[in-house]
Amino acid sequence: MNTKFKREKDGYIYNSNRNIRTAHSLEKGYFSSNGTYLSFLLDVEYLSSSDNWYCTGIRWLVCEDNIFNVMENGFKDFPKLYQS
Repeated sequence: MNTKFKREKDGYIYNSNRNIRTAHSLEKGYFSSNGTYLSFLLDVEYLSSSDNWYCTGIRWLVCEDNIFNVMENGFKDFPKLYQS
């Protein structure tokens, strides 16, 4: 799990566009016997067009352990392991 990252001075981790942020680390929450797992971020915020941050709450992820991939992909990509 990638837990080595540099937070901004405000305590958040941002994506490269700086329109998605979180103050939490990526956590693994469930493991199955076949090696799959669920990860989660306790809180994710999105920047609106009015320049206000809106909290969207917890985000669950399937087999993802790199917070930089999560922040850059905006929680959209399904793990390559499970793509056919």
